Amino acid sequence: MKKLMILVLAVTMFSCSSDDDGNSYPSLRVVNDICESALKDIEYVELLNYNFETLNIPSGGEQTFALDNGMPGGLENIQVKVHLSGAQIINLYTDVDFVNGETVTITATGCDGEGSEPYDLN
Repeated sequence: MKKLMILVLAVTMFSCSSDDDGNSYPSLRVVNDICESALKDIEYVELLNYNFETLNIPSGGEQTFALDNGMPGGLENIQVKVHLSGAQIINLYTDVDFVNGETVTITATGCDGEGSEPYDLN
């Protein structure tokens, strides 16, 4: 019973993001699912009021960002830009609807080479 109570408490504590005042805010989880042979890391992520630079999210990696500075443009239809490393400049874009206290996941996909899936962000 004690273990169950600890588990419920832990799930409750980590189920939403909030600041020290108890205000909830959204989070953005960015996943790099680009094929390893493409050698494309995620170098930075941008969205309204946020610029996460000097990243190195390799293929198969992910990172979650707390959006705790507020969302001055609202939570809906926010454009997110993901920049991929490499000699060829590749920026991927998607529009996201955020919800306070919840984590939205976006995934970069694709691969280099003829017949390969183009790079995309969804």
